[in-house]
Amino acid sequence: MPGPFVAGGRVRARGDEWRIVDLAPGDGCCALTLVGAGARNWRRRRVLLWPFDRVVPAASPQRPRTVRFGRWLDGLRALVVATPGAGHLRAAASADISLLPYQLEPALAVVRGQACRLLLADAVGLGKTIQAGLILAELRARGELQHALVLTPVGLRDQWVDELARRFAIPATVVDRHFVRDTRATFATPVSPWALGVVSVASCDYAKRPEVLAGLAAHWWDLLIVDEAHAAAAAAERGRLIARVAARSRHVVLLSATPHAGDPAAFSRLCGTGGLDDGPIVIFRRSRREAGLGADRRVARLAVAPTTAERWMHTVLARYTRAVWTAAWRTPRAEAWLALVVLNKRALSSAASLHASVERRLQLLTDAAGDWRQPGFQFDEDGEVDAGDEAPLALGVPALADGAREREYLQALAAAAARAARHESKLDALLRLLRRVHEPVLVFTEFRDTLARVASALPPDRVAVLHGALARHERRAAERAFTSGDRQILLATDAAGEGLNLQARCRFVVNLELPWNPHRLEQRIGRVDRLGQSRRVHAVHLVARGTGEARVLARLAWKLERARVALDADEQTSATPSERDLLGTMVGARAPGDHLDGLPDAHRGSEETPPTMRLSLQRDAADEARHQEALRRIAAGRVPAAALGTATLARHLAALDRQAPWLGTAKRGPLNGLTGGPGLIVLFRGRVVTSGGRAADTGLLPVFYRVPALACVRSRREARAIAEALLRGQPPELAPLLETVQAAHLRSAGDAWRPRLALAARRERLMAAHAEAMAELAGRLVQQGLFDRRAVRAAMQQAQQQLSDRESAASRLAALDAAAALVAAGPPEPVLVLIVSGTSGATGAGCGTNG
Repeated sequence: MPGPFVAGGRVRARGDEWRIVDLAPGDGCCALTLVGAGARNWRRRRVLLWPFDRVVPAASPQRPRTVRFGRWLDGLRALVVATPGAGHLRAAASADISLLPYQLEPALAVVRGQACRLLLADAVGLGKTIQAGLILAELRARGELQHALVLTPVGLRDQWVDELARRFAIPATVVDRHFVRDTRATFATPVSPWALGVVSVASCDYAKRPEVLAGLAAHWWDLLIVDEAHAAAAAAERGRLIARVAARSRHVVLLSATPHAGDPAAFSRLCGTGGLDDGPIVIFRRSRREAGLGADRRVARLAVAPTTAERWMHTVLARYTRAVWTAAWRTPRAEAWLALVVLNKRALSSAASLHASVERRLQLLTDAAGDWRQPGFQFDEDGEVDAGDEAPLALGVPALADGAREREYLQALAAAAARAARHESKLDALLRLLRRVHEPVLVFTEFRDTLARVASALPPDRVAVLHGALARHERRAAERAFTSGDRQILLATDAAGEGLNLQARCRFVVNLELPWNPHRLEQRIGRVDRLGQSRRVHAVHLVARGTGEARVLARLAWKLERARVALDADEQTSATPSERDLLGTMVGARAPGDHLDGLPDAHRGSEETPPTMRLSLQRDAADEARHQEALRRIAAGRVPAAALGTATLARHLAALDRQAPWLGTAKRGPLNGLTGGPGLIVLFRGRVVTSGGRAADTGLLPVFYRVPALACVRSRREARAIAEALLRGQPPELAPLLETVQAAHLRSAGDAWRPRLALAARRERLMAAHAEAMAELAGRLVQQGLFDRRAVRAAMQQAQQQLSDRESAASRLAALDAAAALVAAGPPEPVLVLIVSGTSGATGAGCGTNG
């Protein structure tokens, strides 16, 4: 029931004028998506339900408004920028981004109907957030985005909200337990927090909770964005979360600089995210060189000579590791491996950190009353866990069958670590390095114990500290203290370092120890080596001489190159090393019969990877970047310092949207190359809509109508009178000219519309079929309890959800079917008219003739 409305039409509602950008007919009503067209409500968006809201068509003034030629040109600039044309991006020119061609490729693939599932796997620092944000902005500009969801690590939620608001003027809401609590207190009736905003941002750790996931998975999403998708796909609970939500998302965008981190099964799950037999996932993967940004980075390895006490500590640890390594191959236990990994990694970080872990392990092994099998329960999703600090379960698992012998190893190791902690060589080397570097420095370590040890050795007024246990406001305060210049040194763990953008402040990174994942090492350096870094980046690795750390570094570099080649070739056989593999490298051991390079059992078989497709739109993206740059130059006009989206430009657009056509006058001399004589240049706004009345495209239709009588005019008033009479009368000679340009606009809009519509319809049908299959499966698994009806109530809720899904899918498919045919939304409306007359004050040649 669309009523008397059509997309693009002007209406009055709630005391203001609006323009309809989309409409969704319902049973006895119609949801109108409006954008402000008045001075008070310019570009504000509202959704009103007609006829419950009073909405009436707005009358358009017929008499043209006379303006100066300079103001007429300002209006032309505003219209050209606001109407980019079919097949072009609509949100790029107005976004606060650099128009780099490679960043436009994913958005072009989406708007052209070439992809609905994408994996953005560019190198660290190449702007994957910008690319995903541009896709979101493009869908919103086309009226195809009602609800979008961004799933991200906890520490990146505020960054996503800030980036979307600053770069694309899109408001986003962080949905967490605080927001849900406030929502329940605000609304009298239960309201889903996921339905309150256009863009919802949530952490994976919060969304994976069963009570949260139940409500989240009940929604249909126009766009799902998953940041750091490799980490989410590798974890079981997060993977299930993303799989459920992606199956109900019309577009899925995965972001990961390290999509293949050594686990073929995880890479397979990542590529299959949201896959519903709708074709391969489209991968965009560009290095810094391929993006045309070069690679100006220097990496240095600083060999640190350990003290005598530290060498003895590493010797004792190696003996214990070899003993467990030999015994564990006969009775393998994953927790035992993890305990050894934690101890060896902590030994390379700091002796104090190792001592704390060994004491903890001794306590867990000897305290029979302590139930080490009961993990801690995390009540607050605002904190993150730093790598290596999360293994109390593993530290309590015996690694040797002879418990007394294992305790002797651990007691000797604890004593050696305590002696080594009195004077630590890496800490001394770091302090010397910091004294020599007279600029901001970012120091990374994997462990919070080491972070505290380093912080205690530095002046408090020079250091800011970031780790995973900080609350949101504490994290922002620490980051702000460093970026503002109040602190010269930032100490960070890997969990806290995710999402940091420090290229404007810092270019020097120090790794106190090497992470055993090569991609994490690249993530660390990528905090400063990213877009916007104007100086050479320096990275220093502190490596303990005479230990297995140097061998780990060499093996990481080799495996990183193999993983890169494997990913680029879509192979699965090459993988980065597991931590157990690197543990063997540390002690120089190799498992008997381990011919697969020490990979754990879970990685040995091959798993079929879902099909992938590499899509290169370099040439098209370069052309689009030039087009968008031209729009920005047009917007700037005669004032180069002016920026797109300024108040002046917005004022011109608002005036053109709510007023009669602007009528300007120009001499024919400067326009001789464009016109063959005196006449009218008329710019019409043509709107193309679906047969259901929804907006498809808006274009500018230029028409030149030759009027010889204008060559004879002696004043501008006389020329305006002739032009107004012609516009009122719509001379028959003008109709075929207008029909020609209108037909060309309809064809170009259809060419750009049909591929996207076909892909959307296919995805919608597959989503509906998948939801139906999942509902039927859940219904068959219901088993009524003997004394309670919880399972039955859950089944009833599932049945209600299934009915709602059917109705929603049927409505959506009907709208897509109705969108197959495009029609013109009524006659084009003139918005700009330019009189091209003869020389002012003289009779032109050809006076008295008709044309």
